[in-house]
Amino acid sequence: MAMYVGTILLWLAAVSRVVASIKRPDAARISMTVATICIAICFSLATTVGGARFDDLLNWSNGAELVQHLFFAVATFATLRFMFLLRVGSMQRRAAMLQGVVCVTVCLTMTAFFAAIPLADHTAENFAAEYAGNLAAVGYRGIFYGYLVYCLIGIAILCRRNALTAVIHSRSGFDPESVATAISLSVIGFSAVTATVAAVAGFTSMIVRYSTGDVATWLGTINSVAVTAAAILAAAGVLATNPVEGLLRWRRAHRTCAHLDALWAGLTSVVPDVVLPVPTTRSPVSQAELASTRRRIEIADALHRIRINGSDAAAIRHSSDPSSALGRTLRDPSTWVVTGSGGVIAAELLHAEPDSELQQIWSVATAYGGNS
Repeated sequence: MAMYVGTILLWLAAVSRVVASIKRPDAARISMTVATICIAICFSLATTVGGARFDDLLNWSNGAELVQHLFFAVATFATLRFMFLLRVGSMQRRAAMLQGVVCVTVCLTMTAFFAAIPLADHTAENFAAEYAGNLAAVGYRGIFYGYLVYCLIGIAILCRRNALTAVIHSRSGFDPESVATAISLSVIGFSAVTATVAAVAGFTSMIVRYSTGDVATWLGTINSVAVTAAAILAAAGVLATNPVEGLLRWRRAHRTCAHLDALWAGLTSVVPDVVLPVPTTRSPVSQAELASTRRRIEIADALHRIRINGSDAAAIRHSSDPSSALGRTLRDPSTWVVTGSGGVIAAELLHAEPDSELQQIWSVATAYGGNS
């Protein structure tokens, strides 16, 4: 049952990656899409999922075993390439060709070893257990596990580095995309570590069976559990990016609206014509962000309509924090007017830099609400 759940999640992740690659195509996204599709195919071809039906359809006993592991090799190669692209933005032609040659060589070697295995005319329920006594089968799985572990260790290391980089970016200025990327890469990194445990347990079990004839059931159990866990974690890591980013964007917009609400209500009650209707959108994230943006624009427009009395304006200008001083002044309606030509326009008491507009409005709202 767990394998079916993992497979379904992986196909959902694959579909989401295809959509993302179509919308914003680049080398990194395409590599991750290829990797996700290949992993979904791999788990679909597992014996407990669709492997036996695949063999029956092609009349090729244990054919799903080889095809499944070839797709695994391609998936790990594509994932490793994605991590490099995410890390450095591009890959040197020589390095890309070398990695490609290694992957092709591994696949051809696996195929050669598999062809040398004297296969029975039925699909093995547990290939590793049934063919552990055959040297060609051990070599075939050994080549696969060796390449898999090599790639997975690289993926885990790069996931950690990329996640730390994303965290640093998010700390320098709250960025939902960076936070979501860090969470996604952390989960994918755990998946890579879990898959490494599965690979080591699986190959060790086969070596023990080949060398001693004993069946290490506990190693097989570790392998099965770790494979399923790795599939679920990989799917969760891929699927997490958009929902987490959307949640963080919605939360940021909602907090901004809540923080500006008192100032916005106070200003628009006397300058109601600055308020524009907010169109309805399907996405609650877009709706919240649109409302947040409108709050800021309408507050800025209202500040251009309001005039502060001369003495109060002079006090604001000489203040060490004009934004907070303006917010405290706006609490007292007797210090400002909406009509007439006297006084100073409130917006002119703030700094002119457009990059600091939101921060200044935030400070004005904080002081207006009595928190400064």
